[in-house]
Amino acid sequence: MITLYDVASKYPRGQTWSPNVWRVRYILDFKGIPYTIVPVEYYDIESTLKGAGIGTTGRRNDGSDLYTVPAIVDPKTGAKVSDSIKIALYLEESYPDTPSLFPHNTSALHQAFFSNFYSSIAPIWVTIVPRIPLVLSERASVWFIDLRSKTLGKPLNQTDPVGEPRKELFRKTREVFATFDGFYEKNGGGQFIMGNTPGFADLMIAAAIQGLKVWGEDSSEWRDFCTWDRGRWTQLLEAVVRCTGDQNE
Repeated sequence: MITLYDVASKYPRGQTWSPNVWRVRYILDFKGIPYTIVPVEYYDIESTLKGAGIGTTGRRNDGSDLYTVPAIVDPKTGAKVSDSIKIALYLEESYPDTPSLFPHNTSALHQAFFSNFYSSIAPIWVTIVPRIPLVLSERASVWFIDLRSKTLGKPLNQTDPVGEPRKELFRKTREVFATFDGFYEKNGGGQFIMGNTPGFADLMIAAAIQGLKVWGEDSSEWRDFCTWDRGRWTQLLEAVVRCTGDQNE
């Protein structure tokens, strides 16, 4: 059984807030690959992954090693992989007898589609990051605030835009989603980009939508988002949950 390392939170065990972890969760569920989740507090990620023999995902600005979750250990092959996209590609290659993330040789198209989507909505995460401490344990929250404040060059609670800049940010983000709604409209029917069966891009977008829930499902931001494009995006999320069998959202 694969071990999946997640970032710990106040959420009930079995849930996660991280869109990166949701990506891997949905892929594992879609492929029917058994796994167990190990939640790790933010301040313990580096030591935990080092202890498991999992490598870095990059370098910090100061040149030090960067360790991140999600990360997996697969006892079947001995593989230890971090970074959600690398994990996705590893699972696709290593489990060829499971449902494909890239049907009909569409790997390049799915990856390009999602890459364009994610880079296009990237500015909205500035409204998410300041709220992450609210779902962490007290110690992890203090650690996260300190780290992100140093990285961003100002107190974390001052990074969330307000007033007209905030309205403009949401207006532009809604335009991005509307553009991708237009792509989905051309899929020939069904709720997924290729019709009735989800693929890589759908699972990745659903994971991003899960990440937006950090606003709070009772927040004005989330309630408004649920109306965008005739409810397309929350309906896509619900469809992915049904198809993957993941009922832990």
